Amino acid sequence: MKALNNLKIGVKLIGSFLVIALILVVLSVLSYTSINSLKNNMAEMYHSSTLPIQQIGAASSALYKLRGDIYKFILLPDERSSIRQAIEQDFAAVNEQIDLYRANQLTQEETEALKQFDNAWTLYQRMARDIVSKVESGDDQAALDSIKTGSELSSVRKALDDAMNNLIEINRAHAEELDTMGDNTVQNILRILIIASVVGVLLAMGLGLVITRSINTPLAIMAGGLQKLAQGDLNRDIAQEVKDAIMGRRDEIGIAGKGLGQTELYLQEMAEVASRIASGDLTVKVTPKCEKDEFGHAFGALADEYQNADDANADFYDLSVEPWEPNITTLVDFGKKWKFMVDKKTPIPTPAIVQTNKKGEITYTYENQIGAFEGAGYRDKGIYRPTLSCIMRDFNKLEFCPVCQYAIKQNILFQSSK
Repeated sequence: MKALNNLKIGVKLIGSFLVIALILVVLSVLSYTSINSLKNNMAEMYHSSTLPIQQIGAASSALYKLRGDIYKFILLPDERSSIRQAIEQDFAAVNEQIDLYRANQLTQEETEALKQFDNAWTLYQRMARDIVSKVESGDDQAALDSIKTGSELSSVRKALDDAMNNLIEINRAHAEELDTMGDNTVQNILRILIIASVVGVLLAMGLGLVITRSINTPLAIMAGGLQKLAQGDLNRDIAQEVKDAIMGRRDEIGIAGKGLGQTELYLQEMAEVASRIASGDLTVKVTPKCEKDEFGHAFGALADEYQNADDANADFYDLSVEPWEPNITTLVDFGKKWKFMVDKKTPIPTPAIVQTNKKGEITYTYENQIGAFEGAGYRDKGIYRPTLSCIMRDFNKLEFCPVCQYAIKQNILFQSSK
């Protein structure tokens, strides 16, 4: 589960889709293989049983016609010329079908049965041709005697029938065997497809549940935490191990969890700062998270004290009026700002003269004093700030200047008096 939690959500979702797609591919391959197996069984049944039975049947039909043509050859003297040709065609038809049958892949049993047929057929052809010769020589009576029941030709004809019936029975039995194999194949295919489908569905459901739980459970905790934050509850009642488990993940949920955890810590720090400021401690140090940290702005209605001629807000303030924020001034009405906090010896505006001491260190005149230093409110000229450096000007500064501290305290007192 931990390894799954460390995967990105996109990887999880794509991976689950790929697994489901793989299951479908496996089912498709199984279905194709099974259908192909059925096709092969049907083709084998046709080529090894159905077609041979058809060939034996055609040979049997030609043989029956041959018998009839021999009778007609004896009894119809006026048609003997055409009947003689029909008899030769009958011989050829039987031989053609038997040769086709012989070309098949025969079993040992079929080979032995065909050998019996060949022996009887060779003898039958010789005896049939002998009858034709007797008729052509004018000995019709001898020819008739040769085809009577109980004659040698009759016995050979029976042997031929038995051989053909034996071949047909062999192929019928083989066809039944293939049919049984086909039924078994169908049952196996159905069994495999059912099992594979059930396993696939269970696997897909299990994967869906695991991934859903991996995503939904921490999201539900975080959503509840965000709702509490909106109500001022800093989620102190959520077990730390639960928070650590979410923040320890390496996916987007883990990143969001870290952000939420850091937000909680930040708000807890700010709550502590507010508590100390409210109690009158204005020396509290604040460590900003970034240069866009809005705590100072929101807490004391403070303005940015940095200047940037390229900033889009460079013309934000009208230099002919006094800004409403307590920590910047245009000196239009400086008496309403922090003038009462400025030493009478400090000039207004206050110059930031660079000095170098004996150690080569750079210092500024009035560096640690309250005055009116030019450069604030996104402008290089015309707007002034209380000190050389403050958290509202320098991101690396860890505390508010005395003027900002005073403004924050006054704002807290004002808000608490409502």
